[in-house]
Amino acid sequence: MRMSTKKRGTFAPQFTLKKLNSMNGIVWVLDDLTINTEANHENRRILSRHEILVLAWLIFYTENRKYRDLLRECKVTPEECHAALQGLLELDLIRVR
Repeated sequence: MRMSTKKRGTFAPQFTLKKLNSMNGIVWVLDDLTINTEANHENRRILSRHEILVLAWLIFYTENRKYRDLLRECKVTPEECHAALQGLLELDLIRVR
């Protein structure tokens, strides 16, 4: 994990996630994601509908995660899924192993 300096001198993690290219676009390596059970909930923004669905799916399926199953079961587009995963990473609710 790489750290970057914000304007006020605080440090914020910048996450990079391994991605595989496919004919349909970007596919996340879902088995590399873990739930951060110690995430700080104070002063956190409200989660979007897509973030809630994706987070719940990641909690329910802990291994052998398939991208197509995530899209189908959460009924989200690849773009909505990508935005939800990015949002969850930024909020530190999920982490990359």
